[in-house]
Amino acid sequence: MAFLLKKENQQKIDILNYLELSPSQTASIKQISEDLLLSTFIIKKALTQVSEDLSTHHIFGLKLIESQKKITFTSDGSDSILTLKWIYLKQSTLFLLLDGFFKEEYSTLESFSKKYFLSLPTAYLLKVELEKHLQHFNLSISSELTLEGQEKTLRFFMFNVYFHYFNSLELPFSKDLINLVENFINNLSFATGFSYSATQRLKLHYFLLVTFQRLYHGQTLTKNESLVSFNSIQLKLKKTIFSFFDQTTSLTTKENELETSFLISFLYSENLIPNLSSTAALSFIHSASEATVQLTSLFLNALKKMFDISIEMPNYTYLQKELNRIHYKYLNFNEPLATPPFQFNTSFLKENYPDFFIFIDDFTQKILILLHETDTLYYDYLFTLIKYIPLSLLTHPIYVCVDFSRGRSYNHFIATNIKSFKFLNIVIEKRISDNTNLYLSDFKPTGLTLDFILWKNPPLPSDWEHFGNKIIELKNNER
Repeated sequence: MAFLLKKENQQKIDILNYLELSPSQTASIKQISEDLLLSTFIIKKALTQVSEDLSTHHIFGLKLIESQKKITFTSDGSDSILTLKWIYLKQSTLFLLLDGFFKEEYSTLESFSKKYFLSLPTAYLLKVELEKHLQHFNLSISSELTLEGQEKTLRFFMFNVYFHYFNSLELPFSKDLINLVENFINNLSFATGFSYSATQRLKLHYFLLVTFQRLYHGQTLTKNESLVSFNSIQLKLKKTIFSFFDQTTSLTTKENELETSFLISFLYSENLIPNLSSTAALSFIHSASEATVQLTSLFLNALKKMFDISIEMPNYTYLQKELNRIHYKYLNFNEPLATPPFQFNTSFLKENYPDFFIFIDDFTQKILILLHETDTLYYDYLFTLIKYIPLSLLTHPIYVCVDFSRGRSYNHFIATNIKSFKFLNIVIEKRISDNTNLYLSDFKPTGLTLDFILWKNPPLPSDWEHFGNKIIELKNNER
């Protein structure tokens, strides 16, 4: 959805994202130029403008620092790039046009051009540009200047626009609609006895705001967009949702059933159905999508083949449940190009979970190559495997003998800190044994044939970095 921003503003965001993912959040202008295919002139201009934008909008938590021909992007944690994206979006006439068409605010282009002091030819060119981009999502603009397309696709597209650009900064809808949705969410919380987190509520807000915006303009789902039969849903939420739609809209019974089913499908796909047991989740998925069940079965079979993981493994049921949810979302709510790519610095994870990366690469290439984009799915897989599969099933532990001259209490302090890195699968020893892989101390050992590291008292960040690198080296040697 980068097309919604003005070209120069998108370039600013691209540069900031690049710096944020760079080591120490630092890079030279030459590096940025080569990797982003932007001229040095454009980069220097963009960096100057970003600094001005941060100052103008009082975003003091972000800073650009230039030193020795290198640029560093710093953050104190009080703000993020998302704030700039939100500001830039609201400056985009292309977005303002899209927003107006979605909310059915304009009967003519002339009314839009007058509101934003644009010439009519400029407004017409904006409409043509927007139509070109919307084609990629199988959407179009009607002669009445409203959005057209499959209702499910249209809603999900607009949900992504609002959720990813406005996030927690603003709800760009009428107060009446916001109050209605807030009431709906409170009803869901009361019916389930569950309190949604701030980000969960936000996701619900945007999806429901988009839903009611469409419903109040008479735009409902069609039968062929139904993901699961209303009668097959055996969840308590169904009655609460159906009743609220019945009280607040003029939907027919059949339309209400379609809307209720669709909303429950969305809630399930986003893990927003509280206290959903494995049995209830399995019952839902079997009635909703056999394709999901088959894809999960393929995944688990591949997992068993590579790692010898079976149904007896602890957490196997939870792993299956989460894979079903991931696959259901992937097959039903993964509109092409609708969701911004998940950006993540993978070097840390690849060093510590190489087996998972190899497995996921192999599975997605063999099984999913003909399906939708796999970026988001890739990381859903990765974090799910990390959560539910014990590393002890995949790798041998690294035995570390902790033996400092300051005595038992200090050794306990160091050992406790090392144990916090659970992903490294480290076993702490008080004295050297036949299993010991690494000796850690402040005194240089004599006559020792195994690897050792000498630390300062207390250890510096550089000591921890050296330790981490050595553990990764030993783990790689074990493979």
